[in-house]
Amino acid sequence: MIGEMGRSRIHGEKGPCASRPKGNEKALIKSKALLADIKLNLQSRWSLLRFSIKSLDLHEKTGESSQETIFLLEAQSRAYLAVKNYPKAESSLQKALSLAKNIFSPESVEIADAIKKLGDLYLVTGQAEKSKPLFELALKNYKGFVGVYYGFSVLPYIHRLSEAYQSVGDFAAAKNLLEKGLATSRESFGPRHPLVAITLLRLARAEKRPGREEGG
Repeated sequence: MIGEMGRSRIHGEKGPCASRPKGNEKALIKSKALLADIKLNLQSRWSLLRFSIKSLDLHEKTGESSQETIFLLEAQSRAYLAVKNYPKAESSLQKALSLAKNIFSPESVEIADAIKKLGDLYLVTGQAEKSKPLFELALKNYKGFVGVYYGFSVLPYIHRLSEAYQSVGDFAAAKNLLEKGLATSRESFGPRHPLVAITLLRLARAEKRPGREEGG
């Protein structure tokens, strides 16, 4: 991670930094994320819905609003999407974005992530006219985390930024960015590290853009 929320220097460059949950909260977020993903991957869609609704009700009763609440709203949206309840899926992500804006700074990666997830939902539900401005906004935020420095600490943001570029149709920029990220991964971790494999997969996906499958 780059550091605490706000702005810090990386090799002389200023850039916004993500805030990090600490201690038990971070472990709890990871545990609930894993449980929700397991439920969804096992096709336990209704179980995931019940899990997220019950957890969010508890948060509401206790007055707690945190990054964990945002995760639960996003998990709930995925479950609603899986059962094709698109209005509910949209509502959950809109609540997550609103909460993120209340918790994090405007330039934070958490807000950029929430914006992009809402854009992704609009895209997969055939509402491209709504998704494009959100992708462009997320792209603007992600650029601030990468800048001109391609050290290993910004690799997660390189991946986010490359996805944002692809979302707005700029596959050349995504490919160029991922190639630099791949070089950084190899130099930092060696050619057989999992991060290298992940970056290679992302690069292959960027190269397989619309029109390329038939040799274009």
